[in-house]
Amino acid sequence: MILRLVQLPLKEDCVEDFKRLFGESHPHLMDTPGCEEALLRTDHADPTTCWTVSKWQSIEHLESYRSSDWFRHTWPRIKTMLASRAQAWTLHDPSADHHSSPANSS
Repeated sequence: MILRLVQLPLKEDCVEDFKRLFGESHPHLMDTPGCEEALLRTDHADPTTCWTVSKWQSIEHLESYRSSDWFRHTWPRIKTMLASRAQAWTLHDPSADHHSSPANSS
């Protein structure tokens, strides 16, 4: 299982537009093969910084989404809302791997 965290420092006047775009995009994200979850969060200390948190079955599913026509169309719209460069982290969640349970460890 892969967890993708994206930090989006938004222009103050674009926060609501971004939240609306995420809401409109959410059904498409959830229909994307391999996407298990997609959440939007706001930074506790800075309400202009949003985070997307998505869970993917594999890195291949995430990369397929990132190379999709839909992503290539949507990401440029998001970039116009940014106050500075977005940052992203891709994390592996070993607890979600069925073969990584303690009973199977040697």
